[in-house]
Amino acid sequence: MARKKYIWLIISFIVLTAIVLFAYKFTDNKLNFFNTSFNTLSNKLVAPTVLESASATNGQVSGVQRSFGDGFSGLGYINSEQTDLFLDYNTTSFSFPPLYELKKEETAVAASAVNSKEADGVVTEINSDLCLGSAANWDCLTTRNKTLFFNDKALTWPAELASENILNVNVQIIRGRESAQWLVGVVSGNKSDERGWVYFFNGRDLTPLITKTTDETMEFKYKRSGGQIYFGGSLDDLLILYSGYEGVAFYYHDGKLNNVSKFFGLRVMNKGFPVQIIRTANTRGSVFYICSKGGTEFKLVKLWSEEPGKLAGALDFSHLLYEGKSQTDGCRFDTDSSDLSNELVASSSRPISIYLSFLKESGSDVWSLTDNGFDNSQDRQVTSKDLGRNRGKKIIAANLNKISISVSDMFKLFLANKADNWQEVLENKWYSFSNPTESLYWRAVFEPKPGDQDYSPWFENLDDLLYRTVG
Repeated sequence: MARKKYIWLIISFIVLTAIVLFAYKFTDNKLNFFNTSFNTLSNKLVAPTVLESASATNGQVSGVQRSFGDGFSGLGYINSEQTDLFLDYNTTSFSFPPLYELKKEETAVAASAVNSKEADGVVTEINSDLCLGSAANWDCLTTRNKTLFFNDKALTWPAELASENILNVNVQIIRGRESAQWLVGVVSGNKSDERGWVYFFNGRDLTPLITKTTDETMEFKYKRSGGQIYFGGSLDDLLILYSGYEGVAFYYHDGKLNNVSKFFGLRVMNKGFPVQIIRTANTRGSVFYICSKGGTEFKLVKLWSEEPGKLAGALDFSHLLYEGKSQTDGCRFDTDSSDLSNELVASSSRPISIYLSFLKESGSDVWSLTDNGFDNSQDRQVTSKDLGRNRGKKIIAANLNKISISVSDMFKLFLANKADNWQEVLENKWYSFSNPTESLYWRAVFEPKPGDQDYSPWFENLDDLLYRTVG
């Protein structure tokens, strides 16, 4: 009897131990199950679209390489609903939205402001006799029959120009802080080989700035004739513009010459127009306004700076005005703005007002444009449409290979292969999609500088977006 009791005790102990071990194992598995479920949920919350994400690729990317580019001539490849940067159809570029006020002035008051003579002579009549000095001793540089005359004495062209066929000559006075000189622009050649020449003239010598042999030359891509060279600014901060079928421009700052022709594309030039250039400054540097003086087409283009000596972008205001049966008569700053015309940088930002004059048979009409800079209140972006639509190819990798943006550190770039699944990327770097689709999107986001209405990026174009597909 006692023996059976011990046997049952042993069996009970074994069963109890088994039950405890089973319960422990079940509980442990259950805890592991809940932990696994929680971790999975956490991962989904952190990266809900991990399968479609783009990852940087260091090695060789497989697939068939293709490319895409957008010059921003329109919104054909841009998602307008997700884009709040301003698209200028003439300069074909994006910027922050411009802030301005345009109104028609009372003719008598405005005409008085426009026609009054400036004491410093920054704004001059195009192709008129230009004189420096005083009433008792004028020195004048004039042009007659494509020849320069200084105080009515014909000047000999430099040897490099002596054998050229000179088509036209333009002379303007440009002033510096302490002195003034004449600028001479010459266009030479025949119908298909025109080129531009620019010289300083100090009353004795013609000093070359742009010639056939200088580092920077003025040559024309489209081989169309009929253009002319114009100037505006100061001796140490000068804009030079050839206005013809195409625009060729140079910015001369503190002795350095930079080609800025990209601001004057075919749409801006619209086959060319007679030019007047005026200059002022704000907290960031020079601001140039290029307007039409002569002809029936109104033109007004703004160039602004990112910093002194670095022009950042261009806006074309020409679409704002049309005065039928009239001739454009140039532009001028108002009194509040004109005192900035010879400063490199103004002490503080302020609105810039410009008077725009039109000549009519019945008199003149004058408008004023008050330029308040740019809306710098928030982040702004440009987003593409689906670039892979209707192509039937799975896209496995992409590379924002080359973009043209005037700012260096105030923007971010993104790629996606699924709507609204954005991954931040760097320029000129391949990114592979872990779950390829037939879609591809890009986005650029620009940060503002609140309170700085003189600042705006200038997004010129998406030069080259490379991508690779399966077949």
